[in-house]
Amino acid sequence: SFLLSSEYNYKIKFLGIHVANCNISITDSLFQNTEVVKLNYKVITKPFINNFFKVDNFYTIIIDKKYHNTLYYRKKTSQPNLTNFIETEFIDNKIRYKDSDIFLKENDVNIFTLLYLISNKDKKINKIKNLEREGKYYNLEIFRENQVYKLFINEFNDSNKGLIEHTDIFLWALFLPNTSNSIKVSKSGLIQKCTFRRGLLNVSAEIY
Repeated sequence: SFLLSSEYNYKIKFLGIHVANCNISITDSLFQNTEVVKLNYKVITKPFINNFFKVDNFYTIIIDKKYHNTLYYRKKTSQPNLTNFIETEFIDNKIRYKDSDIFLKENDVNIFTLLYLISNKDKKINKIKNLEREGKYYNLEIFRENQVYKLFINEFNDSNKGLIEHTDIFLWALFLPNTSNSIKVSKSGLIQKCTFRRGLLNVSAEIY
């Protein structure tokens, strides 16, 4: 049951070269008789990049509109030598990653939910101290300078492999240690640009 939807497109650049496109749709909806927000992310490399490193990534996240708890997570990603498929399910009113014994905690927040909260200037941002990524957990610190949010992410326990040992390239890179991640937003809250830096590595996603 769809109520209201918006859509955004971003250019992903690697070392300044346009290598992929990201489409984001945000939909107000109903899920199990609860008002929710459905987030769809689609990341696809450009044709000339496909000859070297083809990526087709699709993510769906459904969160409670009031409390922002994760009610559903699904991803299907493909890249050279690695394919991931992950989906959650309800078990006794709890949310579990299928074919595992890993359950999501009530207040777990993933990177997609965090981006949504930043774009909506939600005050809950200040209370988020941890990020969940497919069964792994990371410490999170957020510093704001005018319209730029800086994220510092550090792993709790590097021996914990989480749900899967090898995740897709984007979620892998974002959670690497010793990285600098920044999110620039407009005064209205629209995310204009996300930048990831680690040493000489520089990846950005900018709205167009």
